[in-house]
Amino acid sequence: TIAGSNHRNGGERSGESAKAQVLLLALMVIVVGGACAAFWIYQARQAKPSGRAPIALSAGTRAALATLKSPVEIRFYSILDADSIPGPIIAFAGRVDRLLSEYEKEAGGKIQVVRRNTDSDSDVAAAAADGIREFNAEKGEGSFLGLAVVQQGQKQSLAKLSPEWESALEADFTRAI
Repeated sequence: TIAGSNHRNGGERSGESAKAQVLLLALMVIVVGGACAAFWIYQARQAKPSGRAPIALSAGTRAALATLKSPVEIRFYSILDADSIPGPIIAFAGRVDRLLSEYEKEAGGKIQVVRRNTDSDSDVAAAAADGIREFNAEKGEGSFLGLAVVQQGQKQSLAKLSPEWESALEADFTRAI
């Protein structure tokens, strides 16, 4: 009976050891799986496009920019009160800025964009001097979203840019240039 008792204890230990090994293996699978999932999510976020569609200027705009004889300065005013301006308008201002960057790139040094985006007295005064219209003053700080194109002493202002006219922006910018 003593031998039988030792045999049972050895069997119980062996069973407990097997259960511990299975539990340890399951825990390792969960940890490794979690690490792999975290790495996969991290990689997916790194590779995720920024949500910004690439901007391609039309052939007509590229042709017009190729014929520029003298430098052009574009003064872009994006002075927006973040507390009262809705997110879609702020996003629109970002798209306008990207479009202007494409103009700069495509013009090969003939276009310089001067960006004014603070509510400093000097930026607000410059916007007013360039004919950019203030809006939204009744809801907080006044805001400005427009641009002035200056070339050889002549100035053309687009006094208030609006998301409703976004599809016409490229044509309007090119015509102003």
